[in-house]
Amino acid sequence: MKSLIVPALCGLSLLSVPARADATKNCHIGSYRLSDGQALDIAPSGGDALRWRAFTGETGRLDQNKDGSWTSTFGWTDKPDGKTVSFSDCTKGEITFGKETGKRIAFDVSERIQSLIAAGKDYTLAVYPGVEHGMTEYELKPDGTRVSTRFAPGYFAMMRDFIRDGHIGDHYGKAEITRLPVH
Repeated sequence: MKSLIVPALCGLSLLSVPARADATKNCHIGSYRLSDGQALDIAPSGGDALRWRAFTGETGRLDQNKDGSWTSTFGWTDKPDGKTVSFSDCTKGEITFGKETGKRIAFDVSERIQSLIAAGKDYTLAVYPGVEHGMTEYELKPDGTRVSTRFAPGYFAMMRDFIRDGHIGDHYGKAEITRLPVH
């Protein structure tokens, strides 16, 4: 059976939403498609900082400057990497990441699932509970901020199997897997 994995990135923000002031007050959190084609994820980090992740594996912390722009660091260090990031008004959903511009990627899991059902397609949904949308497990500090601890066990194996085989197996860490053949 061919399956379509509705990205767990989308479903997680709907299913794991612990109280966090930073996430609710920063409308820039989300995924963006840059003008060079790269996808970039912006997530909450400690305090008022944000964290960016590219699908290349690169990551960095974003700290806001007094002028509203953001300065990036290398990985998990405090060392500046020379990237400056800025966001448009929240309603526009635009980003400038270094020299690249981009637009927010709209994710609507329920709309996507409904379109698969309407088209008579099978689908598989994998949700990793207790994981933020960057596919990392986290611990909550006393002040409510999240500290990423590791990538969700089984996530990369699941993605490998889907890419290699066109479908996934039954067990990947703590993933809750739902399959719906609709014919």
